[in-house]
Amino acid sequence: MRYKKRYLVFELVLVICITVIFLATSSSVKATFPESTMTANISFNETPLINKNVELTVDILSIVNATNTTANITLPNEIELIDGSIQWNVSLIENITSNHTITIKVNTTGNLSIETRARDPPSGSTYMGARKIVYLNVTDSDTSISDIPSLDPMWNYTKLALNTTLDPANVTINSTLPNATAFNDSFLRPLIDSPYNETNSSNGSTTITVEGRFLFENRNGNDVGARFIEVYLYDADTFSSDDFLGSDLTDVNGRFSIGPVSNSDPEGGTQDVYVRFIARSSVGNVQDSSDNWYDAFTPRDGFPNVPDGTVDIGTWLISSTNPDLEIEPWWIYDDILSGWLFMTNDASPSLSPNSVVVEWEPTSTHGTHYHTDGSNEIHLLAGHADDRDVVLHEYGHHIIPTISTSL
Repeated sequence: MRYKKRYLVFELVLVICITVIFLATSSSVKATFPESTMTANISFNETPLINKNVELTVDILSIVNATNTTANITLPNEIELIDGSIQWNVSLIENITSNHTITIKVNTTGNLSIETRARDPPSGSTYMGARKIVYLNVTDSDTSISDIPSLDPMWNYTKLALNTTLDPANVTINSTLPNATAFNDSFLRPLIDSPYNETNSSNGSTTITVEGRFLFENRNGNDVGARFIEVYLYDADTFSSDDFLGSDLTDVNGRFSIGPVSNSDPEGGTQDVYVRFIARSSVGNVQDSSDNWYDAFTPRDGFPNVPDGTVDIGTWLISSTNPDLEIEPWWIYDDILSGWLFMTNDASPSLSPNSVVVEWEPTSTHGTHYHTDGSNEIHLLAGHADDRDVVLHEYGHHIIPTISTSL
């Protein structure tokens, strides 16, 4: 009885914690702590252009006295501290803003982030605190500053080496997938600034490497990379089944590269390529009630007789403007991926949950629940695909057996 009670309490705490933590760390919401008696802000005296000294100021405000506050600034390696201290102590007086200024210099282009934290007292489990992150998109001529990450997520995925056998970036995809003999052409639209590149030079090669990027429009209407999804490359044939050429898993930004593979088409000429994207990896997959995976195809006749060498098919997007595609499965998949990454990267001890199947349809009335019969299935009502809390709650039920066996 004592162990059963401990398990039930642990289950409740776990599900609540996973939901709260992911809401706080989601790249689609502002990267700040929930409301507190203490707040922090980061500002610059002028735009932090590359190779230019600028002043960075942290403002900390508490609505109550916080006389034993410690604060710090975390700079990435690409930003140099020129003058000042990145750690300091301050006695905050009620409703009076405290300022701390340092001088920095950005030394390279790219997507960078600066974080400041403050807390009183400096240690212990009970405290008042504040946190603020600003995101810099630095180019050769300009720098934009935002409270939310840029299109390329800024998560440190190097921790995935903890367990390479279940690392979605290192999964060996089943290359024996049957040829695609029948499917519905999707209506993916290429982004205007990412056309198919027909000017690549073969450099004497008789092979091709097909590259591209796949995005989806998230719940906030932002176009983001489809992380760690399976990608399959085919040759469109006229007189026989389409040939499977190779596969890859997208990276954290939705990019993929398949090849080199032969560019000789048995039906004559060079390969007539198209690409299939599936909301699936070793982490899990999203499917309908008939066990069909949710996927999307570039047009079957979009890239005929491609030249040798690197073939860049551009960037493709699923958005709410695609009337013949469901966008929700990609939301669901990214939610369970986030859950898997959190348990693998940030849980202590690190855990690797089993693969999960999420069954969902746009008209589903079956109910939202997790099957406890060992099938590793989550079922979602139609409207719950739009609710990240619900998806993560059900995923919490899925990972509980993994946690209980590790205790």
